[in-house]
This record gives sequence, structure tokens and C-alpha cells, in this order.
Amino acid sequence: MHARNSEMLSMTIRRSSHVHRAGAFSRLVAFVLWAVVVAPSAQGQFTSVQFGKNKVQYQSFEWRYITSPHFDIYFHDSLDYIAKFCAYKAEDALGELIRSFGFRPNKRLTIVLYGSHNQFQQTNIIGQLLPEGVGGVTELFKNRMVLPFEGDWEKFRHVIHHELVHAYLNEMFYAGSIQVALYSRSTIPIWMNEGLAEYESLHGLDVQTDMFMRDLATSEALRPLGQLDGYLAYRAGQAFYAYIERQYGKGKVAELIHKLRGAQSVSAAFEATFGKDLEEFSDEWQQAMRKMYWPDLDLFTRVDDFAQRLTNHVKDGNYYYSSPALSPDGKQVAFISDRDGDFGIYVMDLTKRTMRQLVSSGRTLDFEELNILTPGISWDPSGRKLAITAKAGGQDALFIVDVQTGDYDKYTFGLPTMTSATWSPQGRYIAVTAVRAEQPDLYLFDTETKSLVQLTNDLYAEQHPAWSPDGLQLYFVSDRGDDLDPKHATKATVALWKQPLGRSDIYRIDITTGSIERITRDPEHQKISLAVSSNGQKLLYIADNNGINNLYELELRTGRTVPKTNSLQALMQMSLSRDDSKLIISVQNNVGYDLFLIRNPFELDLRRDTLPLTKLKQIERQQRNTIAELLHSSDSLKTSPAIAFRGYGRFAIEMPAPKVNASDSDVAGYPLDRETQQRGYDFTPKPYKVTITSDLIMTTGGFNTLWGTAQGVLQMLFSDLMGDHQIYAAVNLWQDLRNSYIYAQYAYLPGIVDYIATVQQFSVIWVLPYGSSYAYNLLRTFSAGVEASYAWSTFERVELGLRWLGITRENLDIPSLDPGYSANYVVPSIRYVLDNTDFGFLAPYRGTRMFVSGEFSPLTKSFSTFKTDIRHYIPVYRYLYTLALRVAGGVSIGGAPRRFFLGGLDNWFNRSVAIDATIFEEPEDLAFLQLDMPLRGFDLAQEGGTRYVLVNAEWRFPIFYALAGGPLPISIGGIMGALFLDAGTAWSGSETIALRPPTTVYDITGAEYRIYSPGTIMLSTGVGFRTVLLGYPFKVDVAWRYDGQSWSPPTWLFSLGLDF
Repeated sequence: MHARNSEMLSMTIRRSSHVHRAGAFSRLVAFVLWAVVVAPSAQGQFTSVQFGKNKVQYQSFEWRYITSPHFDIYFHDSLDYIAKFCAYKAEDALGELIRSFGFRPNKRLTIVLYGSHNQFQQTNIIGQLLPEGVGGVTELFKNRMVLPFEGDWEKFRHVIHHELVHAYLNEMFYAGSIQVALYSRSTIPIWMNEGLAEYESLHGLDVQTDMFMRDLATSEALRPLGQLDGYLAYRAGQAFYAYIERQYGKGKVAELIHKLRGAQSVSAAFEATFGKDLEEFSDEWQQAMRKMYWPDLDLFTRVDDFAQRLTNHVKDGNYYYSSPALSPDGKQVAFISDRDGDFGIYVMDLTKRTMRQLVSSGRTLDFEELNILTPGISWDPSGRKLAITAKAGGQDALFIVDVQTGDYDKYTFGLPTMTSATWSPQGRYIAVTAVRAEQPDLYLFDTETKSLVQLTNDLYAEQHPAWSPDGLQLYFVSDRGDDLDPKHATKATVALWKQPLGRSDIYRIDITTGSIERITRDPEHQKISLAVSSNGQKLLYIADNNGINNLYELELRTGRTVPKTNSLQALMQMSLSRDDSKLIISVQNNVGYDLFLIRNPFELDLRRDTLPLTKLKQIERQQRNTIAELLHSSDSLKTSPAIAFRGYGRFAIEMPAPKVNASDSDVAGYPLDRETQQRGYDFTPKPYKVTITSDLIMTTGGFNTLWGTAQGVLQMLFSDLMGDHQIYAAVNLWQDLRNSYIYAQYAYLPGIVDYIATVQQFSVIWVLPYGSSYAYNLLRTFSAGVEASYAWSTFERVELGLRWLGITRENLDIPSLDPGYSANYVVPSIRYVLDNTDFGFLAPYRGTRMFVSGEFSPLTKSFSTFKTDIRHYIPVYRYLYTLALRVAGGVSIGGAPRRFFLGGLDNWFNRSVAIDATIFEEPEDLAFLQLDMPLRGFDLAQEGGTRYVLVNAEWRFPIFYALAGGPLPISIGGIMGALFLDAGTAWSGSETIALRPPTTVYDITGAEYRIYSPGTIMLSTGVGFRTVLLGYPFKVDVAWRYDGQSWSPPTWLFSLGLDF
């Protein structure tokens, strides 16, 4: 998985949510959970997966593909140019990996491309929600790489290479199959996997990671290698490999990976490679990082020494204060922060230092995501409104928000990607950058006519727009080099795969004539965040000239540039007041981002024209000098290998000789002559054809609360390449197929509405009344149904279903006297689901989830059953301490109303069934069984009736906590505690609801049993412990029930599953 370039984003969005639309990426978790949740519930039909956010599909995709020597590139609609670029760059990257590691995959690799991140989020290949921080994914079921194009060609190349490293390792370690991975003894820790992907795709250590590691080291926040998670796995993992290359040579990287393939443990691989175990090598690496970065404390200046702090993310317990925008009067600043959990837009009064939230994201259809990686918040000249770009459904939208009321107007233009809103000084226009197909361009929104005008129309990226004071010119950063024609570079005229990528210079465009002028000529230095002085004569910008993002001043008339800061920490974004008296900057600081204020920034004077170089920049300069000497040495030229040399910023210069009789693909990754059709390349788009192949076949085990037995289930999963057609089957054999549990499901997912068809067979032997005695009966249900699910946002959906149910009963004791029973039911249903929760460790920690449902039998034994379940989670301290509240209830009416049963909890090992439980009185009771939980301390089916209410409250807290990447970590992730209160009752309409003691009865052995009359309020409290044991969520609860007069002795409950 590729984490996009925002260091703290992956730290704040580290947890994944349950998702309604199933895809390959989340299926492994679903398989593990099958025996815990789904299998018992399907067999007993007493629990279902009620919640989950939605993977919303806002459009249907027309898929095609092209081929290169080693890849099949799938793309939708008009992305053929992007697919061609991807093919060349993927072949490049694969050639580098083969040369580095010597392993050659023996099958073709698949890449699936989307034209934007909003479209990428709709993929059915990956089942999980893909937030803004995920820039690409490689899954292991079919080893597919899934990538979005977002308008930056160098970043796109980086993502292609990054995800290819994952696919390459999957092939090397697991033959590209999750079936092999599940039983392989070889594992790649996330920090080694993601770190290697960054190291290879960025060709060593890059400036962004160098800045991050400097902040990490000087903040004394370094961790041991084995504890690198979240974003640290990417950046610190990359620095780990760069250290190996610098200290031991690049060959040791490949040796470590090959040793890891056959080692019993990660530590054993380190021992075999370096003669040191993991802990010893980790100590060495941490010491080397301190040695590398601590001297910078004397060389560079802390931001606190030249700027005034406005925020403190460490004190506030969050990570993010960024994207500052000063109001026209300079008295307020708007910014993006995660201080309340979700990313939101806040406004700070600079005099009082008070903050208030204006907009929150992640909870509603509008403002789903705030484009925090490419931010743009801008005030109108009056200071009453803000312009904001944000995700809204399947596209980005421009929002104009009233600063006082929070009311807003939304404008959409069918653009999947739109960012960096910047309001003109005169107030008429708002500049934005937007991407359509292969073209990232500048646009102007006219606030008077409400129309959108396109300024540029080419392949080059235009980023970080800033207005001149007269509102006639826009300054921006681009990779266009000397191509100043805003309409020249199209897919018909320019092959970007032939051009250098990652260039960064400042330009300006006249909005009246469309003419472009180049302002700077140092494309090797990355530039971000521009601001023009009030007189239009100077330009402030942030650049990494010396290896750290610093503030620079450019005199526009003379072209002279001088540094204004010599910062130890990286400056990220800035906003200049109209009178030039204030500059707000966002700074990478103490493993987070904070806002700082610089007064009179144009008066800053370092009395120097250049800044001291970081060690990384010094090494890069030495490399360039060495290369220059080689190129100007005739002796060197005569003896140089006859291949094209390309430098990637490695610490050591390597010029491998080509193999004898090697093909172009072996040497360079793609043909040197791009203008002619080459062997292995076919860029004629071919239509995608649906082919169903297997993803996984495996057996799992679980425990069934109702039967009190262990269960074994054979599961099979099949799908097509796009994940649009998914087939799932499960079989639990018992005696023969006729008596076994069989379940099959087909999901049709390519459209806006999802359709799911299911067939099921289930049977059980149970004792039922027969005359004045009892007899064993075989109860069997058959069902077939179809469900349509329409989700209009990530958080809300409606489901319509129609099932046929066949029910039979056979008397096994006296079949000659009892003819048995059979019936057929047609059961329509409807459900509304809302879920905007976020997952912590084994349970949601914030948000609300609820459903309201109705199920009807209009023909046979008519009934109507209505249920609701409302859950609310209040985070008290981040995602660790949570108050969870739940209210559930139901009613069944009609000629043959169904019954609800209360008591116990799911997957309860040491379960007990109430002595007076009448769960099955007729065959329909199996088909429509409703067991509602948890009500701890009470027996299973302790109370029953046609109506019920259940209330639960839990205070959840950590006892021992280790960060984990999702709702079900595979290893032990920690121990959580819970204090709980359960209360509920079931009745059938005429009983009195009250808190009263049960009736006590005794059997012939003298054992005591409790009988609760319908309408009796059952109340219990207790404490619980949750962890992950052998890959399963394991729970221990100790409950005390209140029997109307006193508290009972403790009841211990052991179970599997997630909390409500």
C-alpha cells in the first residue's frame, strides 16, 4: 500500500472500518471472522452483519486493457495515455528490481488504473474504504496493483514503482497467491515491506524522508525497528534500507531480503546477513540516525527561534495543524486540523487565540474529505466567506462557506479531482487546479456567472496557485520546463515518458491573454506554497534547496533569490497577510504539524545568499560532481559500458554491464525506440472480458452458541479481475450433503446498485413436543433470495430483499404415525442502515450506527417483524477510551408473530440454556429465529416474547495496548478492558414490565434454576477483557446479575467475537 505524501495522515487515519461492499482486500478478515460471526449465525439464523460503511459506486466503468512485455494494464474510459505511461514506467521499475534482486517473476503482472482518487475509492477489488491517505494498493488474492492517477506524473511514477515492489515481493515470497501466504513460514514485517517499496521507488533516501527523519531524531521520537508502524513504517523503513546501503553496500539489501525468504524469523534473517540479531541491529540503526541528524541542531535553527508558536499538537493530543489561510484583515486564520478526531476546518482568533470548528469532514455526504494533501482554503476580500474544495460523493466540489453561520453553497462541475482553491484579491474569481483524464489544469470559477473557465489545457501539472495583487496574473508551480504554450502538450504531441519528471519551477499566467512566463530555473529543487507581496514586486515561496523546506524571497524584477529562514524543521504551507505584516506557516514539528506566526517576513535577513547543505544534499552534490568528471573524461568515455546511464540519487554509483545478447527489455525496461511497435508491446485497447477465477479455498473453525458445539466450515471464494462479480460458498458437512449446511452467494457489483443472490440449506435434529411426549425431529430449511442495496453515501444505504423459504419437519422416532410438515414462505424485507463510525481496537470508538428493518410474510402464516438497533460511541480520549451506548428493540405482529429471545452472548463457549427455554415449538422457529444479545449473566433464551427492548452501556479502556492496522490484527495487539451494564426484557403484549425476582425451581438432583416471567427486566453489570488470541478476537466477561432483590455470584463467560 502506498501512503501519499502527508506524514501524519496515516497516523491519524490508521484504523480501517467495516465496509458493506465486500472486496478482495478485506476478504481475508472476513474469512477469519466467518467461524466467529457468520457461520454460527447463518446456521442458527440468529445474528447477521447489520452494519458497515459503504463503498459507494457513483458511476459504471467501461474497462479495456493494453499489454507490455510483462504487464497487463487495465484502464477505464479514456485513460489510454495514462495506461501507456504506466506500461513504460512499470517495465522500467521491473527491470531495476530484477537487476537488484535477481528474481524474475514467472507470470504476467496486472495493474488496474483509475482516473482519480474519487474513482479509485469506488474499486471493488479492494473491500476496505480507501481514505485520502492511500495512494495505491496491491492485494494478494490475485496480486493486482490498483492505482489512481491524480495529476502529478512524478508521483504517479513513484506509486507505480512502489506498488510494483509489493507485487514483486508477493511473487518472490508467496508466488503471488494468498493461498501460499497463509501457510508460508516467511513473513515480511510491514516496516520492511513498505520501507523497501519507498527505498526502491525513490531510489534511496529522498529529501522528504530525510526531513521526516531529522524531525523524528531531533524530537527524540526514534523507535526500535520492530516497532515501526503507521507512517513510520514507510519513512523510517526507507531510512533503514538507505542506512544498509550506505554502511554495508547495496548488495546487502538484496541479501537480507533473500535470507528473509528462508529464515524462521526476522531476527534470524538479520543474524544470517549481518551477524547481529534484530535488536542489536536496531540499536545500531538508531545510533546511526542520531549521529546523522543530531549535529543539525547546531547547523540549523529551530522554528521557535524565529517564529511565534500558535498551536501545540503534542499538548492537544492530535497531529495536524495545517493549510493556514489568513483573513484579509489579518485578525483570523483558517486551517485544517484533526484536533477533534475528524479532519475539520477551524478558525482561530489571533488576538484571543480561541478556536472554533467551522466544517467537519468524514460524517456527511458533503465534506467527506477535505483534500488535505493538496489543500486550498481561501478568504474572500470581505473576510465573510471561505472557499474550500472537498470530496462530495463521486467528485470534488467547490464550497463557499459563510464564516459566521457555517452555511455553504456547493458547486460541482463533473471534475473527479479539484483542489487548491484560491480567491482573487478583487473577489470575482476563484482559481482551482483540476484533473480530467490525463490533463491537470488551472481553472477559474466566476463567482458572478457561476461558470468555470479553463486557463490551461495540457499535460503538465499546475500546482499551488497564488494571485498577483491586481488579480490579473496567477503564479503557480509546474513541471513544464520551457514549454510555455498552455495548449501545446497534449497526448497527441508529447510523450511524457520520454521527458524528465519531477521538475519544479515557478511560472505565471496572464488570465486575460493566457500567456505563460517562466520565473525560476532550478527545476531540481521542489517548490511549494507561493505568496506575492502587496506591491507585486516580491514573491515568497517554500523550497528544499538545501535539503530542508525553507522560506525564500524572489525579487521578481531582478530574479535574485535569498533565503529568509535556515530552519531545522520543514516548512510546509504558508499564508501572507494583505499588508505583508504577518506570515502563518505550517511546520513539520515533533512528529506532527503546528502553526507558527512570523511578523514582517520581508524584513527577515539571514545576511547570506545560500544555506548550509544537509548531509543528503552534500552526498547528492558529490555524486553530481563525480558524474560530471566521468562525462568529461575521455578515458572514462572510452571504457564506459555502452548503455544509457541514469542516476537516481543512490549513495553509490553503479553502472551494471548488460548481459550478452540481452534484449532491450532486459536492459532498459522498455524499448529505446518508442515510435515503432516493439515486441511485447500492444497498445491497441482491447475490451475487458469477465473471467471468474478462484481467490481462496480454506477451512476455518468456530463455535456455535445455540448448539454449544465447535464448527468446521469449508469456504471458497471466486471473483473476476475487477471484483465486480464475486462468488462465495461455504459447506459444513454433517453425515451427508442432504443434512449439511450449504451456503452460496453471488454478488453483482459493477453498477450503482449492488445485487446479491443467495441459496442456502440447513438442517438440525431437535426434540419437539409430540402429543403428550417428545420426539426427535429433523428440521430442514431451504432458501433462495435476492437483495438490492443502494448506497447514496459512504454512511447511508437502503436494502430491499425477497426470499423464498422452504421448511420441512420429519419425525425420526415415529415417522409412520407422524406425516411431518412442510411449508413455503415468500418473505420481502427492507432495511435502512446508517454507519459513520470509526474502528479502534476490536470495536468502534466514535460515531453512530443504526438500522431500522422490516420483514414480512404476507401469505403463509402471516407476520410482520420490525426491528431497530441504535449505537453511539463517544471518544473520551482519542481512540483508547470510549463510552459505548446501545438501544435495540423489536416487535412482531400478525396472525403468527415471531418471537425474540434474550440472554447470553454470541459465540459463548461455556454457554448455558434456560431450563424453560422454548426456542423451537414449530419448524418456523428455526427459519425465523431471533436471538438478541448481549445480556451477560443470564442463560441463553432466558426470556422470550413478540416484543423486546435491550439496552447496553460499556466504558472501554486500554489495559495494555499495541497499535494494530485494522479491526482484526492477526497477532496479539493488546488487552482492552470494559465495564458494562446490560438490561433488557421480552414480552408478548399483556405482561407487566417490572424489575422483579425470578421464580426458583429445582430438578430431581436438587439443582437450582431461575425462571423469569415475560416482562421481567433483566439487569446485569460486570467487567470484561478483550484481546486477539491466535488470530481470533477473544473475550472474557465476569457478570453479576440483579435478581430484583440482590446481586448474584459472579458468572464467567468466555467467547469469541467483536464488541457491539
